[in-house]
Amino acid sequence: MKKITVSDILKLDIMKSGRLAAGKKGLSNEIRYVSVYDNIPTELDAKIQVFEGDIYLTFCSYGKGDDEYVLNLIKIIISFGAAALIIFDETIQTLPPAASKLCDEAGLPVIFMDCQIPYSLIISSIIEYRLAADLKKSIEDKLNAITSGRTSPEEKMELIEDLNPSFQKNAVALFCIEKDPLTNLLIPSEETINLLNGFNRNTLNFAAEYRDGILLVLTFSDARKPLQQQILSDAVDLVHRYIPRAQIGISNTCKLADLGTSISQCHMAVSAGAADGHGLSHYNQLGISRILLELQGSAALEEFYADIMHPICKADEENNSNLLSTMLCFVEKEMDYKKTCQAMFVHENTIRYRINKIKALIPYGRSDMDFYETISVAVKIYKMKNF
Repeated sequence: MKKITVSDILKLDIMKSGRLAAGKKGLSNEIRYVSVYDNIPTELDAKIQVFEGDIYLTFCSYGKGDDEYVLNLIKIIISFGAAALIIFDETIQTLPPAASKLCDEAGLPVIFMDCQIPYSLIISSIIEYRLAADLKKSIEDKLNAITSGRTSPEEKMELIEDLNPSFQKNAVALFCIEKDPLTNLLIPSEETINLLNGFNRNTLNFAAEYRDGILLVLTFSDARKPLQQQILSDAVDLVHRYIPRAQIGISNTCKLADLGTSISQCHMAVSAGAADGHGLSHYNQLGISRILLELQGSAALEEFYADIMHPICKADEENNSNLLSTMLCFVEKEMDYKKTCQAMFVHENTIRYRINKIKALIPYGRSDMDFYETISVAVKIYKMKNF
């Protein structure tokens, strides 16, 4: 099952008004279930069956004006191996200093909540989140098995039919992600659930969160290309309606039995970092990037990349020479000096000087063609790494 942490729970809508009072270093604690503790601590507590990783809810009803009671309560909750403690703020609104210090030392997050919020809403929200996370993990496991080379064709078909028994005989897969344009980090979209629901209204399709993105599977019985293109176009429009900045990798059309290949293809298409102006990246248009993706992380590829990029980046760092940005733009503009200088708003001779400087810095072979091939491959790897 997927690990659910205190940090995850604090992101739930019901918890947005919560106030973390202590135990910040325990935010990564795993939450297994929800329990309630609202009685006077006694020696009988030692006989209570407890489970490590529970998040406890309490009104701390006996703690008003009694710092010793609150401290003892905290000690008991810590002895239970609790993941966190939620205190409703009807009786107390702050922790006594000694209790706060103990929570910080033990890594027990204490969250104060509005006393008007019912226990039941918090309990049900956490349990629903737990169930949703488990379902997502189950689907991811099935998809990983479908794409695995170790799963037999018969097992793959069983898993595919389990995803959606209404799948048709032809399929194309799309993998969608959204990135923050400033940080280039994957960001969760509030529209994700709306996209999933909208896409799954068509009983022939399938949509799920997968590998930090969204996987969409389109299926159809009619193999005519115009119809397939229309179905694909409608799916892309639906994605961009909910996630305008989405980057979408698109697989080749395949037979349903080869769905695992399509899933891998659409993920590779996005990972290449070669999206067009509409955010689309087709697997069949990746060219040599298909090979580079397979080699990603290999010693040979990393050595090649370092040989090219290290001297360029070092020169930029020492001389502020803009060689890397020039190389990226030069390749993007298909090695055209005029288009590159226009895009970078500098004189053409400046671009020629910088390109010659790059030639002098890197090992590229013997001819201009060798040089163009070398920097083209280096830029493709750069995009993969900075995707």
